[in-house]
Amino acid sequence: MKRSEFLLGLAETIEADISTMSESTVLRELPRWDSMRLLEVIAFVDEQLGIDLNANQVVNCETVGQLLDLVKDSLTA
Repeated sequence: MKRSEFLLGLAETIEADISTMSESTVLRELPRWDSMRLLEVIAFVDEQLGIDLNANQVVNCETVGQLLDLVKDSLTA
């Protein structure tokens, strides 16, 4: 999966506006970020990339960029 496809899918999953989302976007500041979105991100990553994240890994991510760091080895340019 390309990085841009991942970001688009992530934006759809967390119901964020992709045009305003960047690597520096703070997850907790997103309007709809809550525990359900966190679980949806875990499911999205598992379904799309086959990476089994746990809740602590995602909770420890403050930004979209940190979330990308968790999956970067499975993404292409």
